[in-house]
Amino acid sequence: MPNFCHVTIVGHIGRDPELREAGGEKVCDFSVAVTRKRKDEEQTQWYRATAWRGLAETCAKYLKKGQAVLVSGNDLEVREFTGKDGKRGVSLEFQARDVQFLSRKEDGAAPSKHETADGDEIPF
Repeated sequence: MPNFCHVTIVGHIGRDPELREAGGEKVCDFSVAVTRKRKDEEQTQWYRATAWRGLAETCAKYLKKGQAVLVSGNDLEVREFTGKDGKRGVSLEFQARDVQFLSRKEDGAAPSKHETADGDEIPF
């Protein structure tokens, strides 16, 4: 039986995306904060998404810190790191395959659209 990992998150962009090149391909890294309430406290989990090629360019162009976004993808990995303060932590990282811009147009987001890693744009 084949194995499969699929990730879908809805949250807010943590900082402006970073566009770079790797092996001749465009790559865009961005972080998404997913906050949920548990009893009387809020907990925020951070995810680092990586988009490639056309989707990378679209994300770099339209995503801005604070905007709401739905991101689906695969290849979820847990990475350990040591912060500048010396504390150890974990990072959840995945490959973005589908991005939906959820912020309103007046918030500076892209016009309502949904883009996939295949470069398909689906106007709403």
